[in-house]
Amino acid sequence: MSTSSVSSSYKLSTDANGRLTVTGLSNSGIDTDAAVEALVAAKRVPIDRLETKVETVDKQIAALKEYQTLMQNFRTAVDGLRGKVTFDKSGSAFETKNIFLQTSRLDGGTASSAANLVSISATNQAEVGVRSIEVLRVATQAKVATGAAASQTADLGTAFGGAANSVSGSFDIVNGDGAATTINVSGTDTLQSLRDKINNANTGTTKTGVTASIISVGGTQNYLVLTNDATGEPIQIGNETGGVLSTLGISADGGATFSNVLQEAQTARMAVDGLKDPSRYESHRFANDTASIKSLVSTAPSTGSFTLSTGLGSVAINFDTTTDSLSDLASTINANAAAIGVEASIMDDGGGARLVLKDTNGGQLSVIDSDGLMASLGVDNDLVVERSSNTVSDLFTGMTINLYQAEEGTKINLQVERDLNGVKDQVYAFVDAYNEMRRFYNEQNLTAADGTKSEDAGPLFGNSALKDMNSSLRDAINGDVEGLGIDFAALSAIGITLTSTATLTDPLDKETLQIDESKLNEALLNNFDDVRNLLSFRFTTDNADLSLVSFASTTGYKNGGYNLEVTVAGGVITSAKLDGVDMQVSGTTLTATEGSAKGLKLFFRPGADGTTNSTFSVTQGVASQLYDVADKALASGTGTIAAQLDTFETRTSAWEDQISRMETRLDLYKTRITAKFLRMEESLSQMNSILESLKAQVDAMSSSSDN
Repeated sequence: MSTSSVSSSYKLSTDANGRLTVTGLSNSGIDTDAAVEALVAAKRVPIDRLETKVETVDKQIAALKEYQTLMQNFRTAVDGLRGKVTFDKSGSAFETKNIFLQTSRLDGGTASSAANLVSISATNQAEVGVRSIEVLRVATQAKVATGAAASQTADLGTAFGGAANSVSGSFDIVNGDGAATTINVSGTDTLQSLRDKINNANTGTTKTGVTASIISVGGTQNYLVLTNDATGEPIQIGNETGGVLSTLGISADGGATFSNVLQEAQTARMAVDGLKDPSRYESHRFANDTASIKSLVSTAPSTGSFTLSTGLGSVAINFDTTTDSLSDLASTINANAAAIGVEASIMDDGGGARLVLKDTNGGQLSVIDSDGLMASLGVDNDLVVERSSNTVSDLFTGMTINLYQAEEGTKINLQVERDLNGVKDQVYAFVDAYNEMRRFYNEQNLTAADGTKSEDAGPLFGNSALKDMNSSLRDAINGDVEGLGIDFAALSAIGITLTSTATLTDPLDKETLQIDESKLNEALLNNFDDVRNLLSFRFTTDNADLSLVSFASTTGYKNGGYNLEVTVAGGVITSAKLDGVDMQVSGTTLTATEGSAKGLKLFFRPGADGTTNSTFSVTQGVASQLYDVADKALASGTGTIAAQLDTFETRTSAWEDQISRMETRLDLYKTRITAKFLRMEESLSQMNSILESLKAQVDAMSSSSDN
């Protein structure tokens, strides 16, 4: 008889947690692993659904953050157009200025290019208009030198022709603040080491302001040169010991005067904007004051007279330019016009000389130039402005002038104009930034032909927060500005309109903005203030002592304007009422805390004690309104975008926690059913073993009976 047996093949496997499982013990034919995975997969369906939701919201978060970036760019774009108040007016594109320079001469000569004479930069504080300057002299640095030294490296005694190591002592260098620094000179010092000592003293918090350098004309001609770092200021040296200044050839009188002056310190001198000094006249600069006037100015009349007049009377001055010098002319004037308070002098002007006439009583001096001598000498009473530096920033508000070269008789006209192109660029930037946001919104809300959600729509389709922000922006774009005339109350007045639906080819361009450039250019050229009013927050008042500090989105237009009543006692503001309602008073700052002007801050300059009544009006331009919408949407923690992101992130966090808990339960479930299958396999295996044993016994019995 044949013998059958049951296969005892089995399979070992290890799960993710390292637990050992055995299958195939019973040869049941059941794929235990597949069965377990199928049961687990069925239980995992709710988790998969939650993970899909998390993935969807993650896409919404990413999309909303992209919109947040677009909104930030938009806020930046409208910031310069909204009329932001800053001390230096730097916050407004409407205050940006351009400067155009042009030179001219009245004597028929050829004027140098303005760029060769000056450079000028302007801030937003510069005032629109035409200014003029004439550079009479540029500022120079004081420079003095030692005598010639035979060597840079030999000791100073030897270098200056004396005994070796014979030069020792000290001297002080006094800076512009009056602080003195002592320079000690030892017998072993060389020209180079002395240079280094002086330069080392020009460091730290008490710098001397003097720099030393060496000029080598030849092997035995070496000069130590001292230069004042500042222009227009002399070098101050004193408190000499050991006679070092004299030995070095710097000064024979301890620093009171210098033996080898290379360049005198000069201030910059300018005639400005046609301003006159009624009590002072001066001539052009001439090579010297001792040569005959005719030799200096060939066109000067040979003989004649001119008349000087003051409040004390008039005096005629006769001249002969073939023999008279400027000094002679000054002496003649002093001899004859002193009685009427006129004083003449010769001014040393950087290697040249000027004739100066003054009314010593400070009254009005008149010059009647009968025969043209004064004209030939360039004598006028232009007000002369002096500065110690060639960088002048306090002459015209908001302008810095760098002086390069003097050219007497050349007038430099400075034309300050509004930067219309800068405003135009800012308007284009605002429109482009708005269109980027609108195209994003349109992409998120794409619909199919039947009006249902398109498969190309973004993850924020139908999002209410996005819809609200878009609606607020659109309302400001499409609305009229309260308080403005009908001609310039809407963006269409400057050529900004919605893209026509009739010509729309791309659905993403729906309700984007377009610009008629020619209309915008015309508005900026001819109606600049109207353009500014349309876009910016504007404040106007009838009181010069009242000015705007800041405003808020809650500060609104009021028909007929606002009435302000300020009471001052003892030079201090004691109360302020806006339309009868108390304002918050803090020093000179008045703040509206309620009503239609809420958030408005004003500066009031107190005058005489008493009560002052003022009126003012405000308008909120389109850019100002749009900035407020963007600012509220972007507000940290409380803004629309932050709130929506918080909702999304809270939701996904809760789902992820739920998924984590469900995953834990699923792992336990898998462990339980795997154990059950294992026990089943073990039971079946035992039964198979018993069955195999019984069959063996039966087979044995059958074999015995056959025998």
